[in-house]
Amino acid sequence: MIAAVRKEIKYGSDWIKVLASGAFMSASTNAQDSPENTHLSAHKLTACVEEARRRRVPVMAHAHGAESILLAAEAGCRSIEHASFIDMRGVQACLRNNTWIVPTFSVGAHFEKVGSATGAQDRCIDLLKQTDERFNSCIRSAVAAGVKVALGSDFVGWDPSINAREFRFLVERGGMTPMQAIMAGTCSAADLLGRGGLGRIRKGAIADIVVVNGNPLEDISLLETAIVLVMKEGRVIKRN
Repeated sequence: MIAAVRKEIKYGSDWIKVLASGAFMSASTNAQDSPENTHLSAHKLTACVEEARRRRVPVMAHAHGAESILLAAEAGCRSIEHASFIDMRGVQACLRNNTWIVPTFSVGAHFEKVGSATGAQDRCIDLLKQTDERFNSCIRSAVAAGVKVALGSDFVGWDPSINAREFRFLVERGGMTPMQAIMAGTCSAADLLGRGGLGRIRKGAIADIVVVNGNPLEDISLLETAIVLVMKEGRVIKRN
């Protein structure tokens, strides 16, 4: 684990990501292959975090299962990606260790909507449908307890509007207020990344600004459907 971290940093990685649990997206037909499986021990996770910390590089942990979330938070991972089945032990560990969670509702919702053209994700989709309500309940409990939440996704290379839906899902499924969801995708995400100049409208900040037609505090879906202007570093790159 130490050697792997050193190698990643040597070649330029500014974050380390570890898979602390199994995954929904696995196409395996093995009944034992579950997103709730714990893949890394406390010893390995701690070795990873300590080595990365020496180089001032944070660690994020892909973790769905309650045990993997607990171990990752206690080891000092900066964020938990997905956190699907976080329980109160994990919630308390996140609060103790200043660990963020990054729910990723839009990934599963996309596959549930479009299905699997090749059949490779049929098992994944069935599992998502079986666990949706549990996922929602777990994230709502973490939000209510005050665990820090950032909006993000590992769903890359697709229509960006898919990721924009995460705002709405944080409200509808995660129990956040519209303002909490907006902050999760702006200033809170910037804080998680250690980039305080992002995600804020103020003098001296990087002017990445989205303007929508309407009030997203009243209708959060406007962030998907009603964008009229996009500004990147102070330059308008899209205007409707």
